[in-house]
Amino acid sequence: MLGSAAGIGRAEIPTPAPAQTETQTQPAPFKPEEIEALVAPVALYPDSALAQVLMASTYPLEIVHAARRVKVNPKVKGGAAARAVEISSGTSA
Repeated sequence: MLGSAAGIGRAEIPTPAPAQTETQTQPAPFKPEEIEALVAPVALYPDSALAQVLMASTYPLEIVHAARRVKVNPKVKGGAAARAVEISSGTSA
């Protein structure tokens, strides 16, 4: 038989990690009432504002840069601000 001589073809099976100790226990999951209390205020915002916040949350560094740009150039608004960003970043539409 192939693979039976001297352990040829046998894979080493790692031993499983020990179960979590008492000091590494997971926190209890949230109760439905607690989850509702956490997310209920979100329903108060318009969908368009919520969409903007959720998109922005994936680009935190860009939000910091934008806040700094607004602080340095407080009078530049709207389309002029967008054009200034395009010019300074070297991209153009």
